[in-house]
Amino acid sequence: MANNRLLRCLMMATAAVAFSSAASADTMKKPAMCVVVGMEVEKTKDMECPKDVLGTLRSHVFKYQEPKLDKKGMAVVDKKGDTVMVDRQRTYKIMADLLAAAGLKKMMGDGLATVFAVSDDVLGPMAKDLATAALMHVTDEALKAEWFRSKNGKIWTYAGGWSTGMAPLSFYALRDHTTVEINGVPLAETDIAASNGVIHTVDSALIALPKMEKMAGG
Repeated sequence: MANNRLLRCLMMATAAVAFSSAASADTMKKPAMCVVVGMEVEKTKDMECPKDVLGTLRSHVFKYQEPKLDKKGMAVVDKKGDTVMVDRQRTYKIMADLLAAAGLKKMMGDGLATVFAVSDDVLGPMAKDLATAALMHVTDEALKAEWFRSKNGKIWTYAGGWSTGMAPLSFYALRDHTTVEINGVPLAETDIAASNGVIHTVDSALIALPKMEKMAGG
């Protein structure tokens, strides 16, 4: 009987130690993390970890409204005299495809980048020959809008330097220090975070692109 009691005590003690160890391990479990612009941050309950710059470009959608126009190009108004608005959206998949074709992922390696993204409706269907032009929209640093607002100057891009016939991008912060222009084109959306960089959108290309007719004609 004494041996049975001793055995039961040993079993209970072992179970208690095991339970205590499991609880301790659970308590010490590291929180889930996200990589945001190259930095690890703790993942909150409703947070979605960002993709890399190419993945973020492919999934990003900018929703906006604009006035509905009639055949004469005039804004349509309703019975109350209010302008009728229509829903629109911009996507950035073509820019992502051009940068992927240019080998941006390999160029970046483990580094960070800033992408000035032009929407699909502006770029339209383009040939692979424009991949170099797309690289003119990417720098090899993660530069947030605040950095651009604090100074004026030039930045080099993945398209290369003077030796390749490519000039640097010029940026200028307007006097209100809220608006930034890159090659004369204002930033639209700013500081869209990716895991390995940051994205700003622009409403037109930062350099002159070949005409569609010439591309289609070979």
